[in-house]
Amino acid sequence: MPQSYSYAYPSGYDRSGRHRCHCPIFPVPGGLRASAPYPSSSASDRSEGSPFPIPHERGIRLATTYDVSPLTPLPIVERDAHPHHSTLRERIVEHVFVGEALRHLWRKDLTDVEVLRPEFDAHGYDLAMVRGDVFRHIQFKTGTTRKPGDISVPLALASKPSGCVLWIGITRDLEIKSFYWFGGDPGEQLPPIKDYPTPLRATGNKSGKKPPRQNHRLVPKGKFVPLLGYEAVLEKLFGPLPKDARAG
Repeated sequence: MPQSYSYAYPSGYDRSGRHRCHCPIFPVPGGLRASAPYPSSSASDRSEGSPFPIPHERGIRLATTYDVSPLTPLPIVERDAHPHHSTLRERIVEHVFVGEALRHLWRKDLTDVEVLRPEFDAHGYDLAMVRGDVFRHIQFKTGTTRKPGDISVPLALASKPSGCVLWIGITRDLEIKSFYWFGGDPGEQLPPIKDYPTPLRATGNKSGKKPPRQNHRLVPKGKFVPLLGYEAVLEKLFGPLPKDARAG
């Protein structure tokens, strides 16, 4: 008489005993085991001695198996989160930057700075920071390299009264380590970019070709100026600032 089994389906398995990897999972004494997926569902393809499961009245027996613990999920291939979640990464870094920038201004008793965000990404900037008559439209770029490469900049940003691009170098744990700047003085527009090359889209179309981004220009990496810390960034944004009023 075939041996009977009692078991529950762990998370990730359905009632047919299939895991998300579509590898059949079968109850055996001591836990669950998995076989390679079989090419046919007919009984003749799963005869005695084959590596495929043989159904019984009250259980399933395997001829050739490899162990899969019911308490340990199947291996997951780790992916680098930076390229796969670049938008999330930029939003996190953006929030960190804004908080630290406002904290530096707070130490100088400067609380008259506004932070504005667009409802949707169609005007070439990620957020605006306003102080007095200086209205800065800022596009953020992030990277894990030591310096920025050539960067795609929207032409719409060049039409803003004080548009700028801030490249922020980060660690793999999203700690900010460096700043690179492309822009003019407060009240000045971006340096001319319309004569720079037109970049290609990051992803291809149905034919596999990467179409040009007609409304963007590829600004050479050499045009980005390194800035040493938040103090230098804030002075680029708003001009000279007073010394910290809360020092000591």
